[in-house]
Amino acid sequence: MVVGRLDNYQPRETLHHETLFREPMCVVARPGHPLMGRDDIGWDDVCRYDWILWPAGTPLRSSLDMALSHAGRKPLSCRVESSSLMANLWLMQNSDMLSAASMRVAEHFTRRGLLRSLDFSLEADGLIGMCWRDEQHQDSALLDLLESLRQAAREPIRRVADMEFGPPSD
Repeated sequence: MVVGRLDNYQPRETLHHETLFREPMCVVARPGHPLMGRDDIGWDDVCRYDWILWPAGTPLRSSLDMALSHAGRKPLSCRVESSSLMANLWLMQNSDMLSAASMRVAEHFTRRGLLRSLDFSLEADGLIGMCWRDEQHQDSALLDLLESLRQAAREPIRRVADMEFGPPSD
């Protein structure tokens, strides 16, 4: 079984697949970025900055390229093409470069004070789902796991702004 982004998934005869939910994407930057705090950000604003882009063909990049296409925009100014989350994080913290991330990843780093989402509607999302082998007799553990994932996907997403955090646990 595989659980992850299904944006570029191509169906196969030997596999079942199922979309669990759509994951919104957003534009992220360091907390002190010049666009941070503005509520009137448009494509012209974000296109003025250099971007850290995921490699062509990756699900995140494909979703971003599709959003650009729908907005009638030319490709972004790609200063760095990287799939290294840690390198991308360091580059954004030490520059005014922008990048795209899933909402959950952005909220994870927002909670830690490392990145923030811009108040900009990217109008892109990714498909999160699961794939498993098509076998005549499915193992009961697999069936339980599939149902648990379906149930978890139905639960509402809690936004970071709505959560209360205590001190880190050991």
